[in-house]
Amino acid sequence: MKYSLNLILVLAVLMIVVTGCSKVKRIKTEMVTGTVTMEGAPVADAVVSFTPEKGADGLAACGRTDAKGVYTLSTVQGYENQGTLPGKYIVTISKSVQIDTGETEENEALREVVPVIEYTEGLPEVYKHTNTSPLRATVTSGQENKIDFTLESSE
Repeated sequence: MKYSLNLILVLAVLMIVVTGCSKVKRIKTEMVTGTVTMEGAPVADAVVSFTPEKGADGLAACGRTDAKGVYTLSTVQGYENQGTLPGKYIVTISKSVQIDTGETEENEALREVVPVIEYTEGLPEVYKHTNTSPLRATVTSGQENKIDFTLESSE
């Protein structure tokens, strides 16, 4: 019973948050899309994040690459898959890779034994952090913002 009550409370809070967020005024954004590759191959399931450079106009945005390495940015305040504001950005790219440890553990909530899963970074660490990433992008108003990134495995 306690589990059901907690689930109901979580769902109620989630509904309030979603309803409240739907009234956020939307901003006009510039479409941003591109492709991420490494060693000539597309990078699938990576998160591409744009963070405004210090002192620059802009709005943080992110997108996930598909099987072909193609991403499209979204912001919380903009429309889904519609990019971000014009400005200069530091770009980070990361990819979480699931590792099966071969171990199991008892999950009390599910009342069953489940596999122990760990995650590791699937791309060079240098691309993961704004203070180390060499990737930069400029989003321009009224122009096609197709911004591709070629990652180096030795970075």
